[in-house]
Amino acid sequence: DTRFNSRRHRDCFSKVELSKTLWSSCYSLRFLKLSNNQLQGSLGKGLLNSKNISFLDVSDNGFSGALPHWIAGISNLRYLNMSGNQLKGPFPHYLLSLSRLQSNTFMGSIPDTLFKATNLEVLDIRNNNFSGKIRNTIGKRVNLRVLLLRNNSLQSHIPEKICRLSKIGLLDLSHNKFNGIIPSCLGNMSFGRQRHNFGMEATGPSFTVLRSCQYASHLNNLESSVFFQLPPVTVVDFLTKNRDEAYQGLDLSSNQLSGEIPVEIGDLKKIKSLNLSNNHLTGSIPDSISQLKDLESLDLSSNKLDGKLPPQLAGLDSLGYFNVSFNNLSDSRWSREWFYRVDLLVHHLQRFKARSVCN
Repeated sequence: DTRFNSRRHRDCFSKVELSKTLWSSCYSLRFLKLSNNQLQGSLGKGLLNSKNISFLDVSDNGFSGALPHWIAGISNLRYLNMSGNQLKGPFPHYLLSLSRLQSNTFMGSIPDTLFKATNLEVLDIRNNNFSGKIRNTIGKRVNLRVLLLRNNSLQSHIPEKICRLSKIGLLDLSHNKFNGIIPSCLGNMSFGRQRHNFGMEATGPSFTVLRSCQYASHLNNLESSVFFQLPPVTVVDFLTKNRDEAYQGLDLSSNQLSGEIPVEIGDLKKIKSLNLSNNHLTGSIPDSISQLKDLESLDLSSNKLDGKLPPQLAGLDSLGYFNVSFNNLSDSRWSREWFYRVDLLVHHLQRFKARSVCN
């Protein structure tokens, strides 16, 4: 058998190092999954003996140091997951077409060459130390459907070229240092208007994947987990309302964005989650948000919004999480009646212009 899955042999690989001799005779090995163990040290060269390996998953272990260059010598490698380790250093350009490297400590700018992978549909490099800005070349990757850059040190403005990602369904730029205004052209993006068709293959992903799509973020107050499977073992974990489907969301929270919420946000008709919290947004909540009839989670908290809540929000029947606390919004009779009438799973309400009360 040329497949080895560590899940069945978890105790065999506790606190050991991968050595040359371990793989010295594994010339026919094609599938190797050693994730969620306690492997440590650096990645040895022994796997070079396994020239035929196409699937390698050593995620969630204790590997440290820089990614070794010898991995580039495994010519048949199609899928590589090294996330959840202690790998560090600059991002290796030779892995741009297949690696999954979330939750390490890679640093430096996101390289332009990253976006030369023409079939790239999922890019997840969350929880690293990437800095600099999103380059305009991102607009060339029109096949991107999932873009997760959360929790890095990216800065500058959000480029309008990102709006060329017309097939995008999930965009997370939260917990960075982006400034400037929210591009109004975001309303041109798909967020579910185009159906995702990721397909399945027995031997590996049918598209280029960089890092995983295990993703819960700010929806963790909603009840019940639903899993949307990406090939071959990638799982998108969203906490929804028992809906077994792909999730559409936009998260720009915890940045330094300013200006008003663009009215074009209301064009994202299929979006289910919108999080613009913890920024410096001003002005009133646009009436156009009431057009987001599928919206299940809306978080506009911790900004500088003013005015009254649009009464049209009462038509958002799918809404299960609503947070407008820590703003300068004014009370109104309809909003008091709405909060009393609507059974929200979680609601964070503001004591208008006074103190905030949650739950």
